[in-house]
This record gives sequence, structure tokens and C-alpha cells, in this order.
Amino acid sequence: MFNLKRIVGLVCLACVPALVGVVGAGPASAADETINLRTVVVPAHGKVFKRRSVPAKMQLSATVNTPASSLKVNPLKRAIIQFPKGLTFHPNNRKTPVCSDKALSETSNLAAGPAGIVELCPKSVIGTGTAKIYLAKVHEDSALVSDPQLVIFNAGVAKGGLAKMKIYAYSRTTNVGILMHGTVSKKGIINVFIPVLSNDSATASFILAIPGPGIKDGGKTIKGRDANYARIRCASGKWVTRGTFTLGERSYPAGTPTGPSTTVKAKPSTVKCHGARG
Repeated sequence: MFNLKRIVGLVCLACVPALVGVVGAGPASAADETINLRTVVVPAHGKVFKRRSVPAKMQLSATVNTPASSLKVNPLKRAIIQFPKGLTFHPNNRKTPVCSDKALSETSNLAAGPAGIVELCPKSVIGTGTAKIYLAKVHEDSALVSDPQLVIFNAGVAKGGLAKMKIYAYSRTTNVGILMHGTVSKKGIINVFIPVLSNDSATASFILAIPGPGIKDGGKTIKGRDANYARIRCASGKWVTRGTFTLGERSYPAGTPTGPSTTVKAKPSTVKCHGARG
């Protein structure tokens, strides 16, 4: 029988940086996963227009679906997501100063939790999120942990004015966290590599939101500080989100592949929109 308390206890002994990791079981074969992807966007105020971008609230969600017959969940290694055309991101360093590598990097105490990490870049938060993971890849409800929290920071701009982000994720159950990085290209594509989790645990789902609802930690409420960071317009009558994901097993903690990688393309998610003139 799966022993959740034993696995979590072992994780605390390891205390290694991971999104939400745990010690786990033996090899898992590919489980023919599918992935649902969706972006919900609403204007912060008033209407959406065809040509003029307006401040918006956006939420991206992804769910990994594993067949019920599979005993294991294939871990997520990489996510390439194309946001809807018309959704753009605009860092404002006066509103949310750049969270530099000197302030927050992989060498920081990533077990500090959201409140502790936000203290390193208190004015740089642009969004929040949540996630769920399967401890040790075990495909059972008792192995599903739903407490991971995510904080998105403004990491400045790359060449050409492209928005850069840092994504911090932490689970209080396992008391471990990781830091991820992404840059949004001119075509609205973000490419995020996900480090190996403790004993190669698996991501079940995640939500990223800008500016995002408040998340609570350490007696504080954390949420995005720039209501103008995400902007939207509707020129074609629809918003389409696309994504390509890489899944596969890796050794822990080295992260060396221990089996073949599987590429899963999410079915494009389409949301109708209406852009007013003006």
C-alpha cells in the first residue's frame, strides 16, 4: 500500500531543491498522456478592441491526463506554450523592478517558501499560480499533492524588448522549491525547462495567472503588482492557445534521462472573442 507519510518524511530528510519532490518507486513506462491547455483572458476594465490593446487579466492552465490503467505518471520535463495572438506582455521596471539574479537565483534558499522568496524581490511580483503533483510518480489519489504555490517575477527584458520571467514554485508538504525561467518571443511563445523533481515526481497540472489572485503564505497575501503587465486585443474573433510538452523519466538528482522522451502536442484551445472598433 502507498505510504504518503513515509514518502514525505523521506523528502524532508533529502531537502533538495525541486518543485515538489518526493522519494519514489522504480521505473515507469510511458503512459500515453494527453494534455489539456487553456488560456482565459478578460479585460481589466471595459471592452476589448480589435486594434488597440487594453490591460487584461490572464490565466493559463494545463492538465496532464494519464490513463486510469497506468500505475505511474510520466514526469513533465519541458513546456513550450504559444499564447493567443493579441496577448502581449509589457514589463515596466518602474512599477515592478527587475528581480535580478543577484537577488534571486538557484543558489538562493528556495525552501524559504513564497513569503520568504518574495522578500528578496518584494516589488517585482507580476503573477501567481498553483500546481498539483503526484508524489514519486504514483498514479493514486492518495499520492496527489495540491498545495504547491507559484510566484511569477519580472526578470526584465531580453534583446528586442522581449519579456523575461522568473517562476518560483514551492510545496509546503515537501518543503522544497525550484526556480524556472522563461522569455516570451515575438510570436508569443514561452519555453520553460522543468528541473527533475525529487525522485522524478510528476506534474499533474499547473495554473499561471497575471496579475493573478492572491495567494497566502506566512501571514501575507501575494499577488501581481502591475495591472498593465498583460494586454490584449481581439482582431480575428478568437484566441488560440497551443502547446508542445516533453515528458520522460530522469535520474534523481542528476537529471540524466533514464528512458526515451515523449512529445505531446496539446489540442489547440480556442476561445471566441469580440473586438470593438476604436
